[in-house]
Amino acid sequence: VSASVPFPWSFVHETDLNEYSVAGQDTAWHILQRWPDNSVRVAQAQFTTTIGPGQTVHYQVVREPASIRGDFSPHPVFANGLPSFGAELHDTLGVHYRAFWHSPSELVQESPLVRVRRVRAYHRPISGTGMGRDFLSSTFYLTEYAHQPVILVDWVLGNDYLALEAATMLRAE
Repeated sequence: VSASVPFPWSFVHETDLNEYSVAGQDTAWHILQRWPDNSVRVAQAQFTTTIGPGQTVHYQVVREPASIRGDFSPHPVFANGLPSFGAELHDTLGVHYRAFWHSPSELVQESPLVRVRRVRAYHRPISGTGMGRDFLSSTFYLTEYAHQPVILVDWVLGNDYLALEAATMLRAE
């Protein structure tokens, strides 16, 4: 479960956040917004629980240090790495292009229970024909859960005509 929890101005600072938890749950926190005094404005409470079908549940944030600390550890199913995945498309001439998830990736956010990574990939022709690098890019956001054998992939297809070449030319100047 991931739930956004608002806090009043100057009520909780980052160092105090681990003193709070969702009642009865081991809770990890991820700060989403801060007040101008740098106190926590909104934090995401993350915890794992089972909710039955059609069941309504209510949770309360309490000042009890049941917070989870430490680094993210992937679910055992993914301990040896992620499956290969990507995107394939074809142009109006029938040339197929592919872009795959690859390492290294950029870390977007991480808590002991959830990790989000991002990678941007350019579409390349499969057969060696075509225009080389296609003008489309794929940006993959990968959300991993420590206690669930599930990975959520958000795929953003972008028009990136000549961006790689333009970036190379700017570095050369």
